[in-house]
Amino acid sequence: MVGESAGGITALQVAFLDDATEKYSQAGVLNNVAAPNALYEGPCILTGGFDTSIASMQLTRPDLGNIDGDLNPSFVPYTIKGVGSFYGAIVSDIFTLHTYTKAPVLYMYHQPNDLVVNYDYGKIEGGVSNCFTQFPTFCQSIVNLPYAYGSYGIRNMINNLSTNGVVVPQVFFDSTLNNADCYTQFLNSSTVGHSIDDYNLRTLHMAQFFAPQIDTSSICNTNVLEASGTNTSITVYPNPAETLLYVNISNEKIIVANFYDLLGKKIYTLSNLTTGNKIYLPPLQPGVYLLELQTSVKIYHSKFSKK
Repeated sequence: MVGESAGGITALQVAFLDDATEKYSQAGVLNNVAAPNALYEGPCILTGGFDTSIASMQLTRPDLGNIDGDLNPSFVPYTIKGVGSFYGAIVSDIFTLHTYTKAPVLYMYHQPNDLVVNYDYGKIEGGVSNCFTQFPTFCQSIVNLPYAYGSYGIRNMINNLSTNGVVVPQVFFDSTLNNADCYTQFLNSSTVGHSIDDYNLRTLHMAQFFAPQIDTSSICNTNVLEASGTNTSITVYPNPAETLLYVNISNEKIIVANFYDLLGKKIYTLSNLTTGNKIYLPPLQPGVYLLELQTSVKIYHSKFSKK
């Protein structure tokens, strides 16, 4: 699981927010938010592109649901082995309570002068709000900013927990010495703190850190499909495919082939197949799909790419 900024926040929650009691209070039902003053509509709401009008704004704040969500594209139980968070954050401790027996390894990258997500602990977009005081504008007010732990704060939290017998992730913390202030960041985009200074270097560090977690025994030139509940494996090729998939399967007849998108939504079903180990692809758009094969004996799952 890897994400950047809000994606980093999401990746952290998916992997480590695994106990219902850890759900943030901010994710529950909250009182309706007050509408902005009408004088902000033209110069701020419309010019800034925040919404089409104050009247059209969604002001209710409903419960955001359970921590697992309602979309699960996986057909079989999975284990998250590594998390990459580029200037992500968490709102509170999600490491003390856990259901995992082996914590995913955690790569984090963050710059000290990030104005959007605090490096240590502070208000989300607090640095941006402070910048507005240096460059006064009519629309400078940002209120009710939530506090969160940035990557450095997360690292310190984990280090403190590791002395208390809690299962914690192994951490690789990547950072810079960039301390450019708000004015400098405004004038020189290469000094912006909410960014990656060297994409190739940071992703290389992350890849090298993740590499030992990969189970190399399952890697080959084609996708290996493992039958549910058994150790039997079959292969599907070519991958990526254009119009035809071959299934390396013996003594079993494929009865149904189901195709799903990565959100778990069924796209196509091919039934009453009579083409043996060949599957002629339905009219899929280029992309990655999940494949479910039903035989008279078992159900197999995997994914493939469509050219």
